[in-house]
Amino acid sequence: MIVDSAPKCLLVEDEESMLVLLSKYLEMLGFDTIVAHDGEEGFAVFREHHPSLVVSDIHMRNGNGLLLLRDIRRMNPDCPVILVTGWLVNYQADLNRNQIRPDALIEKPFDLA
Repeated sequence: MIVDSAPKCLLVEDEESMLVLLSKYLEMLGFDTIVAHDGEEGFAVFREHHPSLVVSDIHMRNGNGLLLLRDIRRMNPDCPVILVTGWLVNYQADLNRNQIRPDALIEKPFDLA
């Protein structure tokens, strides 16, 4: 028997309201959403669940999204990673000199559409 399972998305966000909003949206798009509240927890969840997509905030306690991106790329370079931030000005220089790039970068606030 073949069981059709939805793709897994790891959502890493330390702001609870954004976590709930994005989680519901990703589930509406057909993802089984796994959540983590910071970068360290996010990488532990990534190693355990092997999601097919990661959406992560950049500015978080216990490891930022750029460090998480680096660790994910080392473990699975083909996993798509979308970074989200309301602090793009603070991270633009890091993103510009970083050899490891996210698949997409979304600046807060944003429209879900």
